[in-house]
Amino acid sequence: MKKIEDTKKRIEETIRRNYSLKSYTADEIAAALVEGKTVYFVDTLNSGEDDLVIMDENEGIDDVKKTFKDYLDLDGFPPGWSVEEITTKTLGE
Repeated sequence: MKKIEDTKKRIEETIRRNYSLKSYTADEIAAALVEGKTVYFVDTLNSGEDDLVIMDENEGIDDVKKTFKDYLDLDGFPPGWSVEEITTKTLGE
């Protein structure tokens, strides 16, 4: 259990240092990753809407794009914006 908590703490620190958080806290993102849930980073270029989001296991990048588009009331997912899956490996764990 200690190892999981140590991993979670390192992930939280990495998230706080490297990502803008709007929808979830670093603790929630770290817990989701440790539990094996899917987390995506949405890069919105210079619009100021970058975020990390937790999705259900049966949801993928297209679902993230639709969720973001709907949340921001956009006509479509803007060109140049991207979605990338984040894993513990991505974060150096």
